Amino acid sequence: MLRLLEPFELKPFAEDDSGAGLSEKQRKTALRVANVPKEEFEAAVETDEPATVTQLAERGRRRRAPTVDHLGGRDPNDYYHATRLIGAVDALNRETKEIDLDAAKRGLWPAEAVDLTHNVLSAQKRLSEICNLLSAEKNGL
Repeated sequence: MLRLLEPFELKPFAEDDSGAGLSEKQRKTALRVANVPKEEFEAAVETDEPATVTQLAERGRRRRAPTVDHLGGRDPNDYYHATRLIGAVDALNRETKEIDLDAAKRGLWPAEAVDLTHNVLSAQKRLSEICNLLSAEKNGL
């Protein structure tokens, strides 16, 4: 005699609320054991002292790659200011290298020349501070 089956819905394992009768720990252990490459798994269990489930699960555990310290131990805020300083000095050198200074002087209004002189003197002072700081560090002071 033919027996009728109740209709059911297929769900992916991760969505299966029955968990196939496994606890969360058992489910994770099973997934980790399943992650062990076939050759490694067979070598581990086909010996006189086969690996335990716990040992196999440890082998199949996916570990995150270690975090790389791209800053080499430097404080991120210090690194931020260092790269800004490098960029600013590079930009100053790059942007002013091809300026015809005599032509630029002729093109300034007298008030612009006064403002520019103040800014150049201020920049010169700041650049001297930077040089002194870097020289002191270079000399171990």
